[in-house]
Amino acid sequence: MWCSTMRECRWPTEKTILKHNSKLKRAVPGFVPKVRFEEGIRMTLNHVLSHPELQVLDPEFDAWCDSVIASIDEVKASLKTRFAGTV
Repeated sequence: MWCSTMRECRWPTEKTILKHNSKLKRAVPGFVPKVRFEEGIRMTLNHVLSHPELQVLDPEFDAWCDSVIASIDEVKASLKTRFAGTV
């Protein structure tokens, strides 16, 4: 497990991935959040950390995630090369 307490799971503010939900609102026009992003993450982590049965490794899913990340990295590298110096 990558963290065992909420204190270990905190992200520095400057590293926050989602600062606002404008992209989500464009993708899902009817979306209205019921909890703030930070609270939703806190609730999710507390739930997973309090249920050991949810903390089981899944090598097949991990391999799939790794392949998705690798594909994204390849596309990013390709785009950087293709559009280098055009911005």
